Amino acid sequence: MFGLQKKDEWMPDSFTPLRALVGSPRAPRMTTFKHKDELKPMQASDGLQSVLEHSMDGLPTGNAAPQVTDEMKKEAHLWVVREEDAVHAPEYCDFGNALAEGRIKHTNLTGGAPAYSGGELIWIGDREVLVNGCSGRYGPTNAEEMIAAARAFAIAGYRCWSTGYDEGTGFCFRFGASVPVEMKRDD
Repeated sequence: MFGLQKKDEWMPDSFTPLRALVGSPRAPRMTTFKHKDELKPMQASDGLQSVLEHSMDGLPTGNAAPQVTDEMKKEAHLWVVREEDAVHAPEYCDFGNALAEGRIKHTNLTGGAPAYSGGELIWIGDREVLVNGCSGRYGPTNAEEMIAAARAFAIAGYRCWSTGYDEGTGFCFRFGASVPVEMKRDD
């Protein structure tokens, strides 16, 4: 449903402003590293997908923020912005079932290589997402970075909701821990 699609080569992708803000890709924080297979790179044949670029035509509309259910959380994807693209994959999938923890890690999306930012996302519809920055490996380090990450999804042509960043704890809010805020491409 969310296959590979590239813009014209001369046009920067939607995640360029986030990359510029972060500066250089960061090595993954490996403080929670437990198993060697957390570095096993996922491929497209395993369910790894690129974040598609869309025109702004046909975006979903409505006023209410999405209500997150436990069922939606079970279908969450991990996302990460790499040097050449932004990718996502279901956290619980056949590839993840074969790993020691029974699910993928952000480092499976990168093969352990440096990346700019990462988190989780829930598909509300084909063109509507709810994102957070909950990644122990590549998560945003401040509110500005979380805003830039969510805005990148909006620039890519999605109606994007963000859980935000908790300045008090220094971590992004998990799904259900805050009221999602819609992020516009030019907020």
